[in-house]
Amino acid sequence: MILTLPVLFLLLKLPMAWGELSKEEYSVYAVLLKTWASRNYVVQAETRDAVLTRDFHGAIQFLRRELQKQKPLVTLPDDLAVSYKQVYGQSVPLEPSRLGVPAARMVSRADVEHFMQTWDDFEKGYPGATTIITMSRVGFNKDETKALVSMSQYCGGLCGEAAYVILEKVGRKWVARARVIALYW
Repeated sequence: MILTLPVLFLLLKLPMAWGELSKEEYSVYAVLLKTWASRNYVVQAETRDAVLTRDFHGAIQFLRRELQKQKPLVTLPDDLAVSYKQVYGQSVPLEPSRLGVPAARMVSRADVEHFMQTWDDFEKGYPGATTIITMSRVGFNKDETKALVSMSQYCGGLCGEAAYVILEKVGRKWVARARVIALYW
C-alpha cells in the first residue's frame, strides 16, 4: 500500500482527533492558569466548552465584533475559527502533571455539576480552594502560531465568568493577546 503525503499527514494527526492532547495544548493551558486563575483553584479534569456555546456561528461573530474593540487590534483568522470548531466541544481527560503548574488539583465533571448546586460541598472537599477552572480544547491556525480556547471560572452561587482567549506564539512561548468575556453569572 502506497501512502501519499496528505494521507500520511492525516494518519499522524489521528491520535489528536481521538482525544489525545498535544504538547502545544498543554502549553496554552499553562499560560491560562498562570495568567488568569486565582491562586486557590481546582481544574475540571477534562476539557469542555467553557462558554457553553449553542450557536457556534453566532459565537464567532460575537468574538470578531469584540476583537474589533481591542487595542491593539487582534484578529481571528478563518483557519483558527475552523480548527476551534472541530475541537471546542470535545471532552478529553487532562493530565495534571502536564498543566505546567505545581500540584494542580483536579475535579471531575460530575463533581463540578454537583458543586454548582451545593457550593458548601466544594468548600468541604477542597479546603482553601475558591474557584473551579474549566477549559476547552485548543484550536490552532494552520502553522500553529495562533490559538483559541475558552475558559471559565466558577466561584459559587452567581459568581463566575466564561471567556474566549486568543494566544500567539512568540518564539517558543505562548502569549495571551486577547481575552473576550462571553458571560458573567
